Amino acid sequence: MSTKRITGLAGSVALLLGLGLPSAAVAAEPVTTLYVSNSAPCSNQGVGSKELPFCQISAAALIVEPGQTVQVTPGTYNPARIVRSGAPGKPITFTTERTGLYGGSSATISGRDIGLQLSGVHDVAIENFTITSTDNALLIENSTDIRLDTLNLTSYGALDGAVRIAGTGSGVTLSRSLVSGPRQGTAVQVDGVRGSTFTGNQIFGWGLPLISVKDAPNTTLTGNSVSQQCGTTIRFAGASAGAAVHNNVIGTLPQQDTSCPVHDPVLEVAATATAGTTVGYNDLLPGPSGVPYRWADTDYPTPAALTTATGQGGHDALTDRNSVQLGDELTALQPGSTAIDSADPNAPGILATDRFGRSALDDPQVANTGAGGSSRDRGAFELVGTVPLGLTDGPAGPAPYPYTTKATVEIQSNWPETVNYLYDFGDGSAPVASTKPEAEHSYTRSGRFEVTATVTTGYAAPVTFTGPQRITVNEPGVPKVSFEAKHCAVSTPDSCFRPLAYVIDPSATTAAWPIAGYTIDYGDGSAPTDSLTEPHLYAVPGDYKITVTAKDNHGQTGSLTKTVTIGYQAARYPGGSHIRLIDTRTGDYTRLGSGSKLTVKVGQGGRGGWRDNAIVLNVTAVLPSGDGFLTVAPGGVPRPNSSNVNYTKGSIVPNMVTVPVGSDGTVAIWNTGSPLDVVVDMIGSYNPDYGSYYNPLEPSRVLDTRDGTGGVKVGKLTSVCGHTSSEPETALRMSDLPGVPADATDVVLNVTVTEPEQPGYLSVGNGYGGTSSLNFVPGQTVANQVIVSAESDRTIWFCTGAGKLHVVADIFGYYSPKSGSLFTPVPPVRLTDTREDPAGSLHADQWRAVATKLPAGATGAVLNVTAARSTTGSYLTLWGDGTTRPGTSNVNFPPGRIVANHVTTPLGTNGRFDIYNRSGDTDAVVDMFGYFSKP
Repeated sequence: MSTKRITGLAGSVALLLGLGLPSAAVAAEPVTTLYVSNSAPCSNQGVGSKELPFCQISAAALIVEPGQTVQVTPGTYNPARIVRSGAPGKPITFTTERTGLYGGSSATISGRDIGLQLSGVHDVAIENFTITSTDNALLIENSTDIRLDTLNLTSYGALDGAVRIAGTGSGVTLSRSLVSGPRQGTAVQVDGVRGSTFTGNQIFGWGLPLISVKDAPNTTLTGNSVSQQCGTTIRFAGASAGAAVHNNVIGTLPQQDTSCPVHDPVLEVAATATAGTTVGYNDLLPGPSGVPYRWADTDYPTPAALTTATGQGGHDALTDRNSVQLGDELTALQPGSTAIDSADPNAPGILATDRFGRSALDDPQVANTGAGGSSRDRGAFELVGTVPLGLTDGPAGPAPYPYTTKATVEIQSNWPETVNYLYDFGDGSAPVASTKPEAEHSYTRSGRFEVTATVTTGYAAPVTFTGPQRITVNEPGVPKVSFEAKHCAVSTPDSCFRPLAYVIDPSATTAAWPIAGYTIDYGDGSAPTDSLTEPHLYAVPGDYKITVTAKDNHGQTGSLTKTVTIGYQAARYPGGSHIRLIDTRTGDYTRLGSGSKLTVKVGQGGRGGWRDNAIVLNVTAVLPSGDGFLTVAPGGVPRPNSSNVNYTKGSIVPNMVTVPVGSDGTVAIWNTGSPLDVVVDMIGSYNPDYGSYYNPLEPSRVLDTRDGTGGVKVGKLTSVCGHTSSEPETALRMSDLPGVPADATDVVLNVTVTEPEQPGYLSVGNGYGGTSSLNFVPGQTVANQVIVSAESDRTIWFCTGAGKLHVVADIFGYYSPKSGSLFTPVPPVRLTDTREDPAGSLHADQWRAVATKLPAGATGAVLNVTAARSTTGSYLTLWGDGTTRPGTSNVNFPPGRIVANHVTTPLGTNGRFDIYNRSGDTDAVVDMFGYFSKP
């Protein structure tokens, strides 16, 4: 239920003009209001003007003068301490808006410290705030003439009171407020202060006692509704003579705890506090085992017993929980309650209205038993003929116009009376006036409409309720389908983890009537489905015509067909240690025959993460019996026209491969040539959910054992993996690599081995071996790209399986957890093959630009580059089009050999890269496996 209250403000400005006369000094208008607002431009250093208010209440509290008002706009504010005073007849007032009939506050003070503290001040008024704290919500100390009205005060932990009034002050009044005490402490505690008044409040909590008055004479409790879980509710102790307890409803809540103390009184007055203390016209609800009174240490079971012994308790009544609902402030009194029309209108501290601002109303169904025939009710709440509780509306649709709906005001009717209702159905039609709590309306146009009802009872300001739901009215006709195809992003069912798993989101579909269901044709030849939750697995990326048909609950259907591009998600690189996955020379494997394939399972039950959509491998062809090549591609689809590892008889050839994971969760390794052994090491993977971003660098040489580049010893590497060598070990510090930041998780290197003296392998990483980065035979020059994860000491170690060799390393980029580019896998696609290009082979010292046709914004491409039919030993270099060619190499090859290498190259702003041949003539074949782009 929501309520609204509209108030109007009026103001005037006087302007005085002097014509032809010298200007006279005009005194500035006195400032009457300081403003506080933290929802607009504000400053705690200003003067608190309406144009530039203070940000916090505490700033205004430091400068406010007698007679001024501090106006606080809606918002939540820090705790504050007030140390400035007003003057008699000119109080300082802190106020905020009060919203609705039931006293909601638009400004809240909240924090761990004391919510609002008044120290050593006088003539101060606080109105309409909500204050919450784990300490005292409100602390008044050594202060006089303080007025506190219409507050909502809650403490979650102060043992000495949600409200504490202490010290040497006097004349503190708390009225028309809601006080909620902590579970272990008092709700209200008064220590030493004279003449405090509590009137028209609702006070509840769990403390023992709930209200504690000690050494505080002349304290008045009038017209309050006070309830707690169990035990003593109000206690006057010490020198607290002259108290007045009148017109209250006091007792325990219905759900009394069985652990409550036995025989605790509702009202306790110590012997030291009885002098001059008066008690009368109260309703008391003792617990099942409690007593209503303890007076001077003697228990009295009835008001009559107390009156006979002390003269007090006259006109008090013992009531039951059926006539007083202590936990419900809106319907606190029930018809027939002894609290109705039975109060003393002349009780000390009595207010003219109840907690909600309602004047006394005469219940025509009961006799007026109050003093002098008064119709005033006891407690904080006046029973009224009609209590508006809220508004329901509906049915809410959706439905086509014309559409009829109903608004119903929920009321509690305590006796017959005329109530006026004004219904606004939100479509621009005239409001409907009625004396009935319900009204129907027919909508004749489409839209979403808010329904309100204003209730006027004659005993209080009108109250406006807003319906809990908007009424949705649509244009007549068949459903208008709108949908998006999205990557599946939830973990159930398991097929959501597959790279090309898609679901359809038709939430933007509009229909005159509610949608009964959908049918989806995914456009790939699969059978249509009516499930929106079961993901669809596409076999390969591409453009598909998807048709979605919606059927409403009146049998009308509508469809939409559109072409959707299906592809892999952009992903990050989680990194990880190198792992050997397959070695056909060991275990249950056999040599891979011609036309055969190996399958690597990724994710669920396989290698890598559950949502990996690409995997980085190092694939090595070992001792083939003839020539051929290996193709590494997504599983579950036919072999593409691409190659990754080209081999000749008796060779050992490695190459790094980045390959998308197939929709079946696998990667396939095909052999097109002679039988051979295959070794597969996993280097890393790409995942759309977590990992690091790629950042390309201008390629540069960072290590060369032939000339000592990188600070290594000049001469062939001899460090044996996993063994301590007598020769200095060869290593690179990541902190020394140009352009690599301290938070880099991985680096991308192109590593070349040349002049090896015997067959073996090179491992780049932790120095222990276990996996190979390059394999070679004597005299071979071979290159391979590697991704190296940072070890704990951020050192990259180079070691060999055996023998001596030279090593050259060029850096091409790094991965960072903070920023960079994402990788999007694509099925292998051939970008260029100079054997089929009319321009022919690449000649010596010649370069050629290659287009990728990638989306705008692509920053780099992941390629497999193959050199073939070379006339002399040479190398190929790749770089972004439009930039300077670097002094590095990507593919090194001897004459006549087919050599491939994995290349990650930057792209020019036009999406192209350049490829350069150093010597002789050679053909170049380039296949693409993915690209990088900014998020």
